[in-house]
Amino acid sequence: MAKAKTYTLNNIKKAFGDAILTTNLYNFSVVKAPKSVKIDPSIFLRVKSSSVPKSETEILTVELQNHKFSGATKTSYYGEIQLTAMEGVNAEFLKMLKDLDETRNKRTKDDVTGFGTNINDQKADIRLVMVSSSGSPVRTYTMVGCIVKIDSAPDLNAEALAGAEVTFTITYDAFFEE
Repeated sequence: MAKAKTYTLNNIKKAFGDAILTTNLYNFSVVKAPKSVKIDPSIFLRVKSSSVPKSETEILTVELQNHKFSGATKTSYYGEIQLTAMEGVNAEFLKMLKDLDETRNKRTKDDVTGFGTNINDQKADIRLVMVSSSGSPVRTYTMVGCIVKIDSAPDLNAEALAGAEVTFTITYDAFFEE
């Protein structure tokens, strides 16, 4: 009789790489920002999170004259991920993050038409590249329609930024895994 194989955390790490850690490491970048936010494409930093972007796909069933058909699918996104910036926090990044945070409260009206700004003009597209502990890319997530909320951040002075961690939450409409 064959001996049952025992799975340990080390066996699982060997089989799947060290991407399956309790804390995921990501490289963070803003792909598209609202018009009111200036982004510097050279801003690059490492963030950590205990989760990944998630979605659930359900098969829709259609009933027509006592017949059931499985039809299209419906995808629901669990649109929130909390990140903590660890490396690369500087004044430029913090200003960009605060500008992204402020856009969610800006619903200014146009004096001519009376209409408020389009919600899509207030959202950003953000890319997270999951990396292993050795720094090699594992997965890439591009989150679309993101609104950023800062949970905790230091002041913009140099002393507070040294070794600072910034925690922020991203709410997204959808994401694509590349």
